Amino acid sequence: MTSNQIRAIILAVAIGLGVTIRFVWKGYKIARSANGISSNSGEDHRIRIPQPASLPTNPTAYSPKREPVVVKFTPIQPPDKLLKHLSPSVVRIMAIDAKGEPIGQGSGFIVAQAGLIVTNYHVVKGANSLALYYENGHKLEVEGIAASDPDGDLALIKVKGALPGALPLAGPDLPTVNSTVYAIGYPLGVNNVISDGTVTGLRKDAAGVMLIQTSVTISPGCSGGPLLNEDGKVLGVATNYGQNRSFAIERARIVKLIETYKGGAVTAASKQQWVANNVEREQINLWLAKASAEAPKMLADRSRVCSWIAEGYARTGDRAGLGKILQFVDSGESAWQQQATNLGLQARAGDADAATATLEMSSNQRLRLHGHLAIANALRERGDIPGFIKHMEAATELAKTQRDPIVRGDWLVMVIKACADAGQFETAAAGVELLRDTDDPTLDSRAAATTGVKRNFKSAALAYFGIGKSRAGDHAGAEAIADGIFDETDKAFLFESIAEFRARGNDAAGAFTTAQRIKVGYMKNKAMLEAAEAFARQGDRNKVRDALGEALGAAQTIKETWRKAEADSRLVSTIALCGDFATAEKKAGEFPDETGRSAANGSIAVAWARHGDFKQMATSLAKVKDPWAAQAALVECAILQAKSGHLRAASITVSRIANVDTQVETTRAIVKATAGRLPAQMILETASKFTLPEQKAAAYLGLAEGLLDREQAAAAAASAKVRTDE
Repeated sequence: MTSNQIRAIILAVAIGLGVTIRFVWKGYKIARSANGISSNSGEDHRIRIPQPASLPTNPTAYSPKREPVVVKFTPIQPPDKLLKHLSPSVVRIMAIDAKGEPIGQGSGFIVAQAGLIVTNYHVVKGANSLALYYENGHKLEVEGIAASDPDGDLALIKVKGALPGALPLAGPDLPTVNSTVYAIGYPLGVNNVISDGTVTGLRKDAAGVMLIQTSVTISPGCSGGPLLNEDGKVLGVATNYGQNRSFAIERARIVKLIETYKGGAVTAASKQQWVANNVEREQINLWLAKASAEAPKMLADRSRVCSWIAEGYARTGDRAGLGKILQFVDSGESAWQQQATNLGLQARAGDADAATATLEMSSNQRLRLHGHLAIANALRERGDIPGFIKHMEAATELAKTQRDPIVRGDWLVMVIKACADAGQFETAAAGVELLRDTDDPTLDSRAAATTGVKRNFKSAALAYFGIGKSRAGDHAGAEAIADGIFDETDKAFLFESIAEFRARGNDAAGAFTTAQRIKVGYMKNKAMLEAAEAFARQGDRNKVRDALGEALGAAQTIKETWRKAEADSRLVSTIALCGDFATAEKKAGEFPDETGRSAANGSIAVAWARHGDFKQMATSLAKVKDPWAAQAALVECAILQAKSGHLRAASITVSRIANVDTQVETTRAIVKATAGRLPAQMILETASKFTLPEQKAAAYLGLAEGLLDREQAAAAAASAKVRTDE
């Protein structure tokens, strides 16, 4: 054993001995102390508690100082966990029209395990059918509309199948201002997201609906989703009332809607009688106001754009807005023409009596005729057919008093055309009887001096009469009218129109038969190409070849150079629309000048767009070197892109249009085409990039017109249902 090991053993023994001695000594001291305490030496060692000299006669219980208790709620879980927990019960809603195209989208949430989903009324309004999807894209089976509350902007949708849990409703107490709230929904159609904010106020709208105003961003697409408190309970239905205006319809209205249903009947969306509501009116007014705000900044095209805005105000019945915007309208026409237009707008806004009184005080015959026509058409648009006929009869009497046979004939033809377009055939027929045909070469000598064309007024009137019949679906009646037309050009014009209506109504055989009766070359060519396109849609290649052969034969008889070029370009378009793009592109390359090639390539681009292939459309448009020649094609391509949801791409196509006025008009058309299909916020983001105030105004107007058209379609559907039920 080494010395180091010996020293270690000695040290360990010493330490152990020391610890033992310490514990033995401590135990001895404790034992001695205990003996002393427990020993009874005759002394009282108890602890004595001093007593008061006297006790109170009326003792009172102790009451601590009262202070207000502030209870702070904290979320049951962070927002991301809240979203994960509740989003399975929040669904995406698509409103689909009769053509199968989307007209609106929003959110909804499950409120009862019985298959009830609540959303905003304006999300589903006007739909022919509804498509509901979970976040994972799974589609729900929809039974129909269980209940609706247009004034409260709420609708209850009934679905089938197993569902996730219903979202719990909060208690009856209204939320306090500055309390934290959350909204879940599908902004811009993407998956569920959660937004937070605070309650900024409480108010009732014009219909007495309690609204919770919040700082939460309720993006378009989130309308119809839930507004939640910090406990994850539903305070109301989140609603976007327009730009920077986020509200929620308070939960009590949801409870009332559910009670209205109580397991009752369900109505298919296609049979629902939709009505206008406050939310849509506010949105329409907002977009019209934003369009009007651009008026003072406009320079080049102010009158035309402001006249469009005036039409919007007239449709809504906003006389004050109409009066303000008309100060920016100066069409460049004579004073009587502008006044006649304004009287029509006044009548469209609901003040036909005042417009008529103003008109009757005028001694200007042209103003009175065009004023009666404008007021009559305004009344027809408002559904006042007796008022329409009354003004048409007044216009007819005015035309009959004209001594100049040319003026008299022209005015009567205008009245007859307006009546036929409105489907008022008895009134139109009465006007036709006032006209006659003639071989007299001096009949229209003044017009012939500049146009080289004679006019047989009765033939022209009958052609318009027949077109009205064909437009209404009475093609046989229209052809019978054609047989009685004296002038061959007017007869060909009517046959061409009938063939076009038949072809676009998918009656290819009828279109072909009608086109064969045309004796004017360029009109027969156009009608046969329409028939060929209709046969192509039906997949009948043999008939396509027959129609194209007839069209080529008719083209050989065309003498005017510009008409021949137009027929060649249209032939390329038809070949492409029939699906033979290789032949169409070959023929486009054979045009001797850039104008012809650009027009042809533009037509091919339209054909690709109609087939839904926008990539190939862009390739064909890249070959267009003369944008003026392909301007009509660029316009149609942009509109087709917009209808397919490609608004930004459509805007780029619009920028290629050479004419600025046409750019502005097309902007209005593409936004109108996307209103309801795309979220308003996305459209506004696109509009914000426009530099011209005219173009911005056209975009805002397009949003308003899209909503107005949807409202008008819903009203027409409701009217048709009433007639069917009767």
